[in-house]
Amino acid sequence: MKRLDEKTLEILAELICGDAGPHYRKGWELPIFFRNAGLQCPDHDGSTRKWWTLDRLREYNADPSKIRRILLRVANPKEYPGEPHKANEAIKRLNDILSVEGLRVYMDGIIPKVQEILPTVPDPDKSVRQFEIQVPDFDKLTSDSNLASILKSRWREIINCVNGESYLAAIILMGSVLEGVLLAFVQKYPREANRVPSSPKDKNGKIRQFGEWNLNDLINVAHDCGWLQLDVKKFSHILREYRNLVHPWEQRVRREFPDKDTARICWEVVRAAINDLEDFVKERE
Repeated sequence: MKRLDEKTLEILAELICGDAGPHYRKGWELPIFFRNAGLQCPDHDGSTRKWWTLDRLREYNADPSKIRRILLRVANPKEYPGEPHKANEAIKRLNDILSVEGLRVYMDGIIPKVQEILPTVPDPDKSVRQFEIQVPDFDKLTSDSNLASILKSRWREIINCVNGESYLAAIILMGSVLEGVLLAFVQKYPREANRVPSSPKDKNGKIRQFGEWNLNDLINVAHDCGWLQLDVKKFSHILREYRNLVHPWEQRVRREFPDKDTARICWEVVRAAINDLEDFVKERE
């Protein structure tokens, strides 16, 4: 196995971080990932997750056998206990990345392996179609089955909008899903939500009813409650700004016309937020 191209390493870093993959890893989890692959790795220093991960990949790339270990760990179902669909998605993403390098990851029973193939160019539409296998289990995030059904329905509409190249509509729906999930969380954990300093108050200093909270309020409270990581909070506010393009005059003033790449970025923000919320629920169980 030869060294990987610099651009391949960059995309692989995004996959490992979860910015372009099925499993979002927090900063402290990244060294654990590399150690689980059998490699020596320093602790995360608090820098941007992607660039820190890319630096490690550049170091390991000097020895292709270490990169092989990393690829096998990304595909290993043990990285995703109880969530085998994430391992399947990780393998699909890996093979999209590695096809131009002439490599392919496959499963031999429950053991991932790497084989050399003829270099190929992946299907350019495949990354969009892969949205379809990333539907979250909203029932874990809310006890309201009707709300969970609505969120699943909107998720499918997002897929249809992206595949139909209606990117602005998709982003607006993404913002609505984020708002719906966060509102469900404050209703699920009202005591925590009402206690943080960022909980919105009326002119008399009384905390507003949850139905009066806007997306800005929900994002800030979710972070203060420890439900969203700081980086996810920041990117969620960017998604909120794009969601506001639902107003034609806002779009006219800002002169923004979201495309497929914008939709992809916003999509990863929603997924990262949902990953953080799922992690919190698991810790509470």
